Amino acid sequence: MELNHFTETFTVLNADGDFRRMLKPSALFRYVEQAAADHARAYDMDDAFFAARHTAFLVGKQAVEIYRMPTRGEKVTLDTACEPCKKGSMKRITHLRDEAGRELAMVDCRWIVASLAEGRILREPGWTVENFWNDTVEGELPLQLHKCKDGLTSAGEWTARYSQCDLNGHLNNAFYLDLVCDALPLEV
Repeated sequence: MELNHFTETFTVLNADGDFRRMLKPSALFRYVEQAAADHARAYDMDDAFFAARHTAFLVGKQAVEIYRMPTRGEKVTLDTACEPCKKGSMKRITHLRDEAGRELAMVDCRWIVASLAEGRILREPGWTVENFWNDTVEGELPLQLHKCKDGLTSAGEWTARYSQCDLNGHLNNAFYLDLVCDALPLEV
């Protein structure tokens, strides 16, 4: 069976690079989220579609494995595919490749469908879109978050501001990476 997938090419923007001219991890996640949104729109799942069903896709968990971080001005191709919702979560795997087709990164993202009317996660969306989902998508990254046994060290507090909030009115998950990167030493 042929994989139902969506492919899109981006050029790494100057504003998405860090002082080393490398794509920021948060920008990588924003590109992946944009490809997922464009994939949905290609199947007519636009704002009106979700508004009529009082639902929204939200990122639940995601993990990334980076082989080489792209640099400013570099063209990257994102290839993304997803499975149907199972137990309230939709698996989506996205591969980032350079112009020569070499894999730069793989992102495993688990999306959830939320009922905006009821304010809860739906185990299944209650609607389907032909040829959008695949029975299975190969690839998987560890998504389990292990609790720290020795306690945590605070990296400070942050108040969500206008520029960090997304269309759902909350701190965009990709922005959390900026906060983490600011708190970690550069060599990490």
